[in-house]
Amino acid sequence: MAKLSPHKNVFQAETLAIKEAINWANSKGISTSIWSDSESALRAISSFTNSNQLIQETQQALLQNPSMQLKWIKAHVGLAKKASKEGTNLHPQAPKCHLKKMLMYLSLNKWHQDWDSGDTGRAILIYSLKSL
Repeated sequence: MAKLSPHKNVFQAETLAIKEAINWANSKGISTSIWSDSESALRAISSFTNSNQLIQETQQALLQNPSMQLKWIKAHVGLAKKASKEGTNLHPQAPKCHLKKMLMYLSLNKWHQDWDSGDTGRAILIYSLKSL
């Protein structure tokens, strides 16, 4: 089983689970139906215009077994959540939106530290403003 790192979202977890199920079935030579409660992941996998790397890898795995079917099922009341908390850690590529957010946060923190500890006279600005 697989477990994603904490900064991954539910969509990625669902898609990765589908991909791993497809890969497992392919490795065993099994033609089967894979049921998922993630309608968004199933729609993305069936889309021809999706540029997400994980989706494309899942589509490629699915093409190796044309008789395999992906099907939607209504939520299975916590079974997927329980299974997702077990297993080994995987570290697929983080989504660009997460990386952008982290880079912005880190760069602003670094800039703020440099600004506060700089020797440009910033530290005495509050005193000079009070004297006006």
